[in-house]
Amino acid sequence: MNEVAILDAVRGLLDVGFDAADRDELEQAARWNATLKSYAAWVDVRCARRADELKTGITDDGFALVLGANGSGRDAKAAGERDRACSTVPQLGDALADGVVSGEHLDALAKHTKNLTDAERADVAERGDELAAAASDRSASSFDRFARDLVAGIKERHRPDSDVEEAERQRSLVEVSRWTEAGTGMKCTLVKLDPQSDSQWWSVVEAELAKLRQQPENATVPFARLKGKAILNAATRGGAGLGVPEANIFTDARTAAEGRHDHTICELADGTPIPVATMQRFLCDAVLRAVLVEPDGSARRMADMRTPNRQQRRALTAMYSTCAHPDCTVPVTQCKAHHIVWYSNEGPTLLDNLLPVCERHHHLLHEGGWSVSMTPDRTLTWIRPDGTVRRTHHSPNRRPTSGAPPGTRRPAA
Repeated sequence: MNEVAILDAVRGLLDVGFDAADRDELEQAARWNATLKSYAAWVDVRCARRADELKTGITDDGFALVLGANGSGRDAKAAGERDRACSTVPQLGDALADGVVSGEHLDALAKHTKNLTDAERADVAERGDELAAAASDRSASSFDRFARDLVAGIKERHRPDSDVEEAERQRSLVEVSRWTEAGTGMKCTLVKLDPQSDSQWWSVVEAELAKLRQQPENATVPFARLKGKAILNAATRGGAGLGVPEANIFTDARTAAEGRHDHTICELADGTPIPVATMQRFLCDAVLRAVLVEPDGSARRMADMRTPNRQQRRALTAMYSTCAHPDCTVPVTQCKAHHIVWYSNEGPTLLDNLLPVCERHHHLLHEGGWSVSMTPDRTLTWIRPDGTVRRTHHSPNRRPTSGAPPGTRRPAA
């Protein structure tokens, strides 16, 4: 534990005059606060561990007793899960105590190691140094994908059919329920789908939504209402004119031909992993489109036009699972293709000039005065309205590749 850093953070925050602070002072305050948050998460883990040791029976609430009125059962459960992750990979607990990683990093590892066998958990423990290094160097969302892939590889060695079993488990949980909302009389429908079915369903809904948004009479219609109409259209017309619903799967040539390997990628557009066996089954009647990806994770340029074509959008989706902004988790399927050099400024509709950004960040880049520049290897520099640099980072986020620069941990500011 870095006691000096913790004490410095406390003293520093006590001295901050927030009402008069400039940008640099606020960013420093946010970094100090991140250090204290990591330390608080570490304290929760240690309390959970000791409270569990002090349990007197199965009715003892353990850590919930420590939380008292300031916490909840959910907090207690989260602390227990983080303690389990630290027990599996002690190096992460040390990094948490030093303020190098956050509680969210532990949540990611706990999620992916929850149902492992003892042998699988031992294999994860052997990769502890690698996991701690990755967590220290990546944002929590990027580390989540790293941990997911590492654990998937370990499960594949011990249980070759584990991903198929998981897919079958998810299909068994498909559920549809209906009810009337009290007070408003609104009819509610809850649909739970497995990831593959969900991808097929939403490919139709999103296509319907795109058509509705292009119609002039819908220019002032609230987005939520348009989405509801798109869902109704998809259900009643079955996506008329769209053909068979798509499930876009992103995989590498070696996995498609030979099966899982150490660097396998096999996932839906939003980054949800799917079984390799399921992907190979889809290949029996799928339409295959190749996107050549460079070692740094960038795809090659494609044809020019004003509106990005489907191939260009597929290429962007092959590189990005979320908005290109490093702090954003909006799925790429809900993003717009932004011209870095605006089309109105003669910016070409080439892949090298396109970037997926969510509605919020697209607004900042146009109406908000922000700007972004990109190098040929898709390293982005985000620039504030006052001209100062906010962030520089390598942007493809679907899968870090062996030749790509290492990811950077998401700063607190």
